Amino acid sequence: MTANVLPFQLSELWAAGMTDHVGKPFKQPELLAAIVRNTGGRPNRGADEPGATADRDGVFNADVFGNLAKVLGKNRVNQLLDKLADVLRTRLVSIAPDAIERDVVQRDAHSLVSSSGMLGFETLSDLCRDIETCCIDGADLMPALQRYERARDAVLSKIEALKSAA
Repeated sequence: MTANVLPFQLSELWAAGMTDHVGKPFKQPELLAAIVRNTGGRPNRGADEPGATADRDGVFNADVFGNLAKVLGKNRVNQLLDKLADVLRTRLVSIAPDAIERDVVQRDAHSLVSSSGMLGFETLSDLCRDIETCCIDGADLMPALQRYERARDAVLSKIEALKSAA
């Protein structure tokens, strides 16, 4: 098992004999499917039970957030929301095409993959993973950064709503 998700890392692991992979932050259905594939077992969730519930704009997965809140408690989750909001306001902000420092963008995007995903902001997490991959591959970053800015704004709005509902 590995927490690595970058394509070159995975290639090396597949070549070394790895037989399956679930990238972080994992989504519960992906993890359950991997468990079934590798153990022949059946996950606790019934086949007819619905999967994760996302809000209508796809910004937020309430199941992921709710499970984390059960484990960590309301106060700790609110602290994590505050920290994520602070990071979103200070990193990967208004990057001009001629001012891109790929190593900084890659590092910032990587740090957001897990923190946003574990709080239920899976779309943002996926976009950050795409940005990280673009940095490594030398691909054009601007389209991914523009999608990130829209997702970031939606996540900041959702964090405000979650905090005000608490």
